Amino acid sequence: MKISDFSIRRPVFTLVSMILVLILGAVSLFNIPMKLIPDINPPVGVVVTSYPGAGPKEVLEKVTKPLEANLSTLPGLKSITSTSQEGSNLILLEFSWSTSIDDVQNDVLQRIDQTALPDDVNKPRFLKFDPSQFPIIQLTLTSKKGNEELLKQLADQLRAELTKVEGVASVNVSGTLTKNVRVLLDQEKLKTYKLSQQDIANFISANDISLPGETVVIDDKQLTTRIISTIDSVDTLKQLVVTVNPLNGEKVRLQDIADIAIVPEKEDTITRTNEKPSVLLSVLQKADANTAEVSKAFQKRLNELLDTKKFSAVHADVLFDQGDFIQRTIQNIFQSLVLGGVFAMLVLFLFLRSAKSPLIIGIAIPYSVIVTFVLMYFADFTLNMMTLGGLALGIGMLVDNSIVVIENIYRHLSMGKDPKQAARDGVKEVGAAITASTLTTVAVFIPVVFITGLIGDLFTEFALTISFSLLASLFVALTVVPMLASRWLKPPRENIEEKRQSSRMLVGLDKMVRWSLRHRIIVLVIAIGTLAFGLFGVTKVGMQFLPNTDEGFFSIRVNLANGSALRETEKVVSAIEDELKKVKEIDAYVSLIGSTQEQAFRGTSQSNVAEIYVKMKDLDERDRSVFDV
Repeated sequence: MKISDFSIRRPVFTLVSMILVLILGAVSLFNIPMKLIPDINPPVGVVVTSYPGAGPKEVLEKVTKPLEANLSTLPGLKSITSTSQEGSNLILLEFSWSTSIDDVQNDVLQRIDQTALPDDVNKPRFLKFDPSQFPIIQLTLTSKKGNEELLKQLADQLRAELTKVEGVASVNVSGTLTKNVRVLLDQEKLKTYKLSQQDIANFISANDISLPGETVVIDDKQLTTRIISTIDSVDTLKQLVVTVNPLNGEKVRLQDIADIAIVPEKEDTITRTNEKPSVLLSVLQKADANTAEVSKAFQKRLNELLDTKKFSAVHADVLFDQGDFIQRTIQNIFQSLVLGGVFAMLVLFLFLRSAKSPLIIGIAIPYSVIVTFVLMYFADFTLNMMTLGGLALGIGMLVDNSIVVIENIYRHLSMGKDPKQAARDGVKEVGAAITASTLTTVAVFIPVVFITGLIGDLFTEFALTISFSLLASLFVALTVVPMLASRWLKPPRENIEEKRQSSRMLVGLDKMVRWSLRHRIIVLVIAIGTLAFGLFGVTKVGMQFLPNTDEGFFSIRVNLANGSALRETEKVVSAIEDELKKVKEIDAYVSLIGSTQEQAFRGTSQSNVAEIYVKMKDLDERDRSVFDV
């Protein structure tokens, strides 16, 4: 083949090209983002509405049904599912995969605005399904001094600092109490000054405004003005003038007729870690961020802050770190790649009894992988479980082409040819065969690219990574391998071909083939029986979308009867916590009582529900998996 002949005739050019590809591959590898799975953008969205104080039936009739009526005719809508509960509702919109959720977003918002809802209903929110909305890190903060109020203050300050980390979109805090300003009016004084509660509310609203004013022209310049009156502190609120005393003409301020104080909201959720009061932090990354890099930078900044005097009273427990899991997963896959390459070299050494042949294969394998990384970078792929899994699967096929080429070159060397001629003739004989073999294998995976839906999003990168690796291995087998073989391999001292023809393995294989040809019916029956047995096995093997992974983290959901008090839910959670304390493989557990993370995100709570998040010890520190526990 011409490309092989050129590589053999121009070894310096081939070597320089290899070095350039290696540099390009290294740059590509360090710039490919690391994520757990490929980016998934399903056409799914939710409409969340809060209706404080309303029961489920009232929410259904006054909120859910009017919204459903307007949203049900959206273009491309596949299904609509709604949930109405006390104080809120959630409407799940699932569109066909040919629909872009970004294209229909304006339609959804427009129809929400057109829906007539009660005045005391909060404005519905439309949220697109986005994997970046799921936390990549979850951690809890507890106070070393047991001061719960101080903990919550420090948690808010820590959240503000951690949000500044590169790649972090937001840090959500669960378990902190919201502070409100309470204005408790004295009814007797209201009667004395002939005021009502609505009058006071109107006075407060009128003094907390920001409105556009008149345009003013000064020195040939046109300036815009605004009327600004804000209540930015409790003292300002206390000094607010509400009327004048008719007896002496003195101003009557709000503090004269009301008790004004900052008070926490009613506690309707409880958050604790290992049975100690705590707050839960959930870290969300930006959509285009590198999960592993964000995790590393976040952990570094967190440790720096906790080492300062300001946050010395805070103890942090990381429950889940997706970046750490990705690093361990990728490390395991790279180990598999290395072991696969080593075993391939050992097998080749056992058959050829030459140390240089496995060395050439040892160069061809990583070089093929590096070429694959270059192709992945320009295809805008990420390093994730699917792409690296495809690479690990393809490594067995990566060596096929190189082994076929080098074995045939070795055979020509044993015929007495010089290394260059043996390399040319060896590649020429098998070049077309390995090209056809590689292209047929690639043709099996290419159709996956045209699959739509969630399967397509997940497996497109998987299929293309395998195809890239196979094409890279073909290129290496036709260029690098013959060039190295023509320089390194020498004719064997003994006739390998004659020795091979008389080997026990080849003699045994010859007998097996002859026996099969003489007993075709028996061979056919065995083949059909094996196929039938395999098909029977398929019906007995369980099926699942993706395999379970031991991430060292699991959650427990608690649901009591509707109407159960928060304290009753807490009793059930306490009983579960008592059992968790007995499990030696558990490192920490966090209880969110009266709410779940989903409800916290929606701004709602339920006294009869709870979630417990359990962190296991590291794999090397426990004997059982998360599934066994």
